[in-house]
Amino acid sequence: MSKMRKIELKGKKLQYSSKIEYTIDEEGKYKLFIEDTISNMQTDVSDFEGIIIWIWSLDRSITVTLKYNSYDGKNDKNKANHIIKWDKADLKQLCYISDKGIEYPEPARLHHMRFLYRVMRFRERYPNGFELDPSNKDEIDKLEKLYKEALDKGELWITKPTTETGIRGDGKGLGNNIEDTEVAENHLEKWFVIKSKNKKLPEKIVKVFGNNRLYDQLPCSIFIGKKETSAKIFNRGYFDLWGINDKGELCIFELKKAGNNKLGIISELFYYAMIMRDMKRAADGKYKRITTNYRGFKSFVDNENSDVVNAYFLVPELYPSLEEVKDTFIQVLNENDDGVRFELITFSQKEIEDDIDFKKLSK
Repeated sequence: MSKMRKIELKGKKLQYSSKIEYTIDEEGKYKLFIEDTISNMQTDVSDFEGIIIWIWSLDRSITVTLKYNSYDGKNDKNKANHIIKWDKADLKQLCYISDKGIEYPEPARLHHMRFLYRVMRFRERYPNGFELDPSNKDEIDKLEKLYKEALDKGELWITKPTTETGIRGDGKGLGNNIEDTEVAENHLEKWFVIKSKNKKLPEKIVKVFGNNRLYDQLPCSIFIGKKETSAKIFNRGYFDLWGINDKGELCIFELKKAGNNKLGIISELFYYAMIMRDMKRAADGKYKRITTNYRGFKSFVDNENSDVVNAYFLVPELYPSLEEVKDTFIQVLNENDDGVRFELITFSQKEIEDDIDFKKLSK
């Protein structure tokens, strides 16, 4: 975990990654600078969404300007690619060749593209109070144009799972009871999946989702032009839990276990919610003869309400600074209706741990 910096606003404090620079200039303008756009989103080093939503939860009148380092190609795995100029927001990624002769997109470029996508969608959803530094505006404008064209023309593809998921665990092996192993988030996911199969979901979930089927680990990769690794646009990712509610709307749950309460959950759920909506559009008309329903893929592509995504924080606890503004930050997230809605659901991990049978989970 990186070292932390601190913001103080209206008697509240927020700690965030030291790799993010936050300043207020002489004119009172708030500015964020993201140095690292090529690390995994889950590391929080590029978590501009969480910082801005927290600021707005305390004072919505504040305008924040975002500036970031565009990718220069120097972290490409293939050294020969270092001299190739990075074409900003190019949907067709530069590849390197593995030892087995397989073409893979450069990982750093994929991380940067995902960061650009997050900025693009954030600007789109929050036109008031969020601005881009002039040095970055052209790159985001270009991505927006290229991505929209590809989505409208049906040039984007998604991954169809070929298996169900297993138990990843914590590396200590699975036992018969809670004393034999440490509960991982994957165990909690499986618990919710099993409860949904038996129509015994917790009341808080039933209230907003119904007693409907939950699926886990649906891939959220997007490709341009063809379903091949070399055509991937963003890094591989997975939806923790997802399903279709009583209204036929898509629902996604970003699950965290106790102790994993980071500010970056806002960035993660925001990205996954936006990409789920895009994936549904990208899948329309392309998967007409699906006979299996691994991870709920057939249910996903057959669903007709592609314009609505309900996104839930599913946690036993929040990041302390978010806990202080838990009602307000949800309101801020939902202030614009573009078909994506956010909500918070808390659960007792202790109750789940007392109920988990690891032998059943591993089957």
